[in-house]
Amino acid sequence: MTYSGVAPLYLERGFQPIPVKGKTPPPPGATGRNGVVNEQSIQRWAHDPEWSGQNTALRASPLEVRIDVDDYGTKNGAAQLAALEELLGPLPATYSSTSRGADSPSRQYFLTLKEPVEMVGKAPLGTDIDVVQSHHRYSVVFPSFHPETGSPYLWFDPEGEQIAAPPYVTDPEYLPE
Repeated sequence: MTYSGVAPLYLERGFQPIPVKGKTPPPPGATGRNGVVNEQSIQRWAHDPEWSGQNTALRASPLEVRIDVDDYGTKNGAAQLAALEELLGPLPATYSSTSRGADSPSRQYFLTLKEPVEMVGKAPLGTDIDVVQSHHRYSVVFPSFHPETGSPYLWFDPEGEQIAAPPYVTDPEYLPE
């Protein structure tokens, strides 16, 4: 399945799906501070041969935040996250997405904000942890395939079990203060 086949499902579940070639770049105007993703743009991309068969990513809304932990090769995001959780308290169990496998700590944790807050993209979180928000980055998700490893992106529920369909945008837990 490609962007054109899954974009309606993500839209129905409240997300802002965008097509991406591999992991980058998305269509012009879809991301960043002034990015716009709406039913019209989704329909346009889903019917455009340049975009319809591509991977699927999600642009965050102002009330969504994703904690992107990279822990592979020389990246140590899991240890950095553990240190942050010891200092600030644990992240709540929530939905996540990864192409690195069910047991990998490398994943994006999907969380909700109570009100829009612009967060720092990387430092002081750690060099291998990023924050994904509406103004910065996006999340490549199911049914996409990682362009380097060829592995599929999969969704996991708060207990870490793989799920067949994406959650609703309102399902992820709140990011603690």
